[in-house]
Amino acid sequence: MITPEDAIISVLAVSPGHEVRGKKRIHKIAFLCNYCHAPIAAQFNIRHFGVFSNEIAGALDVLTTFGDLDMHDEQIGPNGYFITVYSLSGKPRHKPDPKVAKVAAALAAYSTPSLEVASTVAYFTMHGLSEAGAMKETRRIKPALSSGAQFAITKRLLNALAEIGAGGDGQR
Repeated sequence: MITPEDAIISVLAVSPGHEVRGKKRIHKIAFLCNYCHAPIAAQFNIRHFGVFSNEIAGALDVLTTFGDLDMHDEQIGPNGYFITVYSLSGKPRHKPDPKVAKVAAALAAYSTPSLEVASTVAYFTMHGLSEAGAMKETRRIKPALSSGAQFAITKRLLNALAEIGAGGDGQR
């Protein structure tokens, strides 16, 4: 089992610049690693901004408090919203988990809204909905992000993750 702290450090170790821009993004990446069968010791639920884990949130607090991660706020976009940027404080204390590293590296090219829609669809499929049902439920709770183009990106992303999740064992 991978601790939430080790999962976060693994994600940051393979992320461009060894940083991740936003708490939301870290939650989505951690969930999608879990979706690909990385055994992260965290429970995920749907909240207003999509998939969320209390364990991942707590791990972020612990890692920043004890200096394993640096964080700072950056103002972004035309409305001047702030986003928290997390980065490694130094060299990771151990080698990143290979499954988490592979998934996180694959997700680096996707925008946070794309990860938000994909993780929401994946959450609903993991909880018994068909792909069509998961997309319908995602559209209901995230209407502003649920465009046809975004769902096309979601399908490509989830198909790529299915290949990673199979990992040679013939599953998903």
